[in-house]
Amino acid sequence: MSAGTIRPLDPALAREAHDWTSTDRRSKANFAYYARKALRSHPDCVSGQVDL
Repeated sequence: MSAGTIRPLDPALAREAHDWTSTDRRSKANFAYYARKALRSHPDCVSGQVDL
């Protein structure tokens, strides 16, 4: 409700948004971002050593 009234999208705009968010390049950039973030927080996840 706080976002307002839901209205249908123009099919051409919906297709453009879908195609933009579904590109291989964007997926790889997204994965790389989260991988870097995880490695900063948990550098031991790839070293094989875990300090408890």
